[in-house]
Amino acid sequence: MKDGLQTIPMYGFYFYQHACVYVNRDAFRPQKMLEALDYLKHPKIRSWVVIFPEGTLFDPVDIPTIEKSRKIAEEKKLPVLGNHLTPRYRGAYMIFDRLKEKLDAVYNVTYVYDNSMTDEGRKTAPQLIGE
Repeated sequence: MKDGLQTIPMYGFYFYQHACVYVNRDAFRPQKMLEALDYLKHPKIRSWVVIFPEGTLFDPVDIPTIEKSRKIAEEKKLPVLGNHLTPRYRGAYMIFDRLKEKLDAVYNVTYVYDNSMTDEGRKTAPQLIGE
């Protein structure tokens, strides 16, 4: 999970108590993540893995982030997406690779916010916390 989520009252503590793996994109430490995933491999630990590979909500007015996402997609020879950012797949790949023997199923859930399109264009999606 994005490391900033651990500062949200109650949620952060709940996620920590349930062995959530926090990730800091700017200071990503793969070894620390692999150690956390190895902990989840224990046969007596039942777990779900919930990931948010997009990481940042698509904001139609945040042109620099959209351009950066498109540039990354082009460099990695991935499809350039028009309605959300290019997913960050390294962490998801590490999870699937490390826990493949323990995974029963993979579900993909996409949130679509009602009334995000107006006659003037796309509105910014609601945020979990205010800025």
